[in-house]
Amino acid sequence: MSKQQRDQLDAILRQGRLVPDVPVTLEATSGVPHMFQSFGAVLDEAGAALDRASDFPKKHFAGRSVPGDQGSGRRGTG
Repeated sequence: MSKQQRDQLDAILRQGRLVPDVPVTLEATSGVPHMFQSFGAVLDEAGAALDRASDFPKKHFAGRSVPGDQGSGRRGTG
């Protein structure tokens, strides 16, 4: 990873920390093509990345209500 890439990643992490109480995770996977997650059926790294991505909101937002959610799954009705 180049210094420029490290600096860009550091800037992204700093930006995420500016908002209090918002969890931020950044993962970099080397040796895989751009948008490698779309190859989840054939790349082990992709499947693992998708698993981690789906676990993130479950871990950090479990039990929290979503603004505007009335429980019906639809907004602006009723």
